[in-house]
Amino acid sequence: MPILLLRLTKRAADEYVLTCLRPDGSIARQQYRGPTAQFFPKHDLAHYAVETALGMQRGFYGLVAEGWNLGDFGAPWPRGKLPEDMDLVEWVVGLFDREIGQQQPWPAEEFNALLAQHQTGHPLSRPVRRLTETDLRKIRACIGELAALWAALPVGKTMELPFESGTHQ
Repeated sequence: MPILLLRLTKRAADEYVLTCLRPDGSIARQQYRGPTAQFFPKHDLAHYAVETALGMQRGFYGLVAEGWNLGDFGAPWPRGKLPEDMDLVEWVVGLFDREIGQQQPWPAEEFNALLAQHQTGHPLSRPVRRLTETDLRKIRACIGELAALWAALPVGKTMELPFESGTHQ
């Protein structure tokens, strides 16, 4: 079994549920309604694409696999700040969210410059990985494929994705 089984359920046009099932049977679950139900499926799928394509072990889904709940990732931050050794997933996914909103892919050099600019105000305990054009193409293709599957998913149905930490899929 993967370290997480992600279940993305389209309850209605404006209702979405993300459920993360751990091998021990415990779950992390979050329900979204209204405008957030439009944003979060794509954001959660972008996390999946980035974390699997780059083989990141300590990203959003890696922390959920370790026992974090989905409500731990925002105010009032029940677990405190994100761990310093967390992979830079949040930053990378945030840049993809911006890129998708602008409907214009950035070249690797520009993407990396924006990533480095963000790191200046938020230093990590280790160097930031530079993304190549190949990395970006792979992630964009995965995001596009997953977004198309989500868009085609009928209301009331669930999309399942296995999440394996540290593997390149």
